[in-house]
Amino acid sequence: MKNELAKELTEVQKRVAEELALSPLTGENLSQTAIAEKYEINRRTIWHWRQDPQFIAYQNQVSQMVLDTMTSEITNRLIELIRSKNENVALKSIETYLKLQGRLQGNQNQTNIVIEQPAKATLIDDIESLEKRIAKARAGEPIEVEFEEIDE
Repeated sequence: MKNELAKELTEVQKRVAEELALSPLTGENLSQTAIAEKYEINRRTIWHWRQDPQFIAYQNQVSQMVLDTMTSEITNRLIELIRSKNENVALKSIETYLKLQGRLQGNQNQTNIVIEQPAKATLIDDIESLEKRIAKARAGEPIEVEFEEIDE
């Protein structure tokens, strides 16, 4: 799909979309003005491109591809934070993990989590198990998938 979107854009549009997508992820945080200067175009041109659905879709795809490659790094960091000796950091990290898994919903301001040590250990085991399954899948090895029946 990226190739289809890329066909609709000029080379400069693709490079600018990639800069806009990657800049925050690499820590550069280039402004539109800096990117415009780099590619010798007017910053208003970038503003107009950012209104174009094709440009937006291409930029989003580039961002998603980078985030997909960072999944393991993100998971490892989240595990480190869950194991933190600082209980507030650990709880916030567990909350983040549960939200990412779709197992926790609600207004952030009203969410209170009380997790005892055995539950925290179980959560860490679940994360480690998921990491192993992801590594197997990436290596092309078969993985077991469990499904739960949902009553509708």
